[in-house]
Amino acid sequence: MDKDEAERLARAIRRLKRDWIQVSGVEYHPFTDQYEVKCEEKHLHTGLFHSRASWTTLWITSPRQWIEVLTHHGGRLELP
Repeated sequence: MDKDEAERLARAIRRLKRDWIQVSGVEYHPFTDQYEVKCEEKHLHTGLFHSRASWTTLWITSPRQWIEVLTHHGGRLELP
C-alpha cells in the first residue's frame, strides 16, 4: 500500500472501536517498498478455572487482508 492508503485504512480500523484490535501505527517496510498498518490483536485463552487475554502483533498489508481479518472474527459489524 502507499502511505495515504495505509493511513486511510488505519483510520477506518480505529473508527470501528472494537475491543479485539488496536492500531499501533503505519510503518514503511523497505524490503517490500510498501506501507503496512501495525495492529495489536487480542486473543482470549480459556482455561479450566480462568480466562486470560494476550495481544499479538498483526501487520495488515492490504485492504483485502483487513476484510479477511474481519471475516475471521465473524464480521462483528453492526449497521446503523
